[in-house]
Amino acid sequence: MHILLADQPDRRLDQWLSEHPELPSRRKAQEAIERGKVAVNDVVVREPGYKVPVGASMVYDPRRKGTSVAQHRGRELLVQAGVKIVFEDDHILVLDKPAGMLTDTATHQQARAGNSLRHLATDYLRPQDKLAWVAHRIDRDTSGLVLFAKTEELSLKLREQFEAHTPERVYWALVQGVIEEKSGTWEHWMAWNAGRRHQLPSEAGKRHAALAVAHWRVLERYPTFTALEVKLHTGKRNQIRLQAQLVGHPLVGETQYLPEEHKPCGPRSKRQALHAQRLAFDHPVTGARLSFEAPIPAELTALVRARPARP
Repeated sequence: MHILLADQPDRRLDQWLSEHPELPSRRKAQEAIERGKVAVNDVVVREPGYKVPVGASMVYDPRRKGTSVAQHRGRELLVQAGVKIVFEDDHILVLDKPAGMLTDTATHQQARAGNSLRHLATDYLRPQDKLAWVAHRIDRDTSGLVLFAKTEELSLKLREQFEAHTPERVYWALVQGVIEEKSGTWEHWMAWNAGRRHQLPSEAGKRHAALAVAHWRVLERYPTFTALEVKLHTGKRNQIRLQAQLVGHPLVGETQYLPEEHKPCGPRSKRQALHAQRLAFDHPVTGARLSFEAPIPAELTALVRARPARP
């Protein structure tokens, strides 16, 4: 067993371990981490890129029970599907989902197809005798960070956080048209129509109506569209998509939430230009505040790369 103490900030776990004789290379360190033989503050961490906080203790124990061939195969299937493992320990799993994939199935037809992020995550976790419990969702054609718990009890604790609006959920979005204000807040009453699987504008006091709140700021203006950072206060289904339309600036690539006779402007996109970029929450076991980011996908950065920003 080998014990290290982190005395420098913002260093990756594999960097720390690769400097010591028992793991003489970065590759050896990464393999040990991925096989579950390294713990940070007594919690097994399986992501080589995890940034170790100052003062944390790192324990490498080659005798610790590792992962099986089946789990390595599960990791390969995630990678083949375009899913990135952002963080994993004994209790939670944070994934970066590509657009076009359901977070979880919602209908019998979807369940039979078995094509969801939860399905892939469950296959990956099965060798650990764990299941993937969804803590929150993002839309099929929205990319970015999704959090899973490995037990039902922990998923309930995480959901309590989301219901209390304590996690930080930040999205990168492209909206049609130019927004001249620097920042603001969207507040709208809306209600989910289960039959149509559609979020609808509503009014205070109406059945199933809930207030949706999001704070936004302009990142960049272009001649016909605007890049925004949108921070959710509430977390309703399709919230940003509907709110952007209600203020007259539908998302670039939006097809479902559009006003009648809408004339699209801005770049063309095969999906709505919305990405769950940052997620912060309290660890359900240790209580430590965790924060993760997912890079904006290439198909979205390509929409703005060739277009000059407006002065």
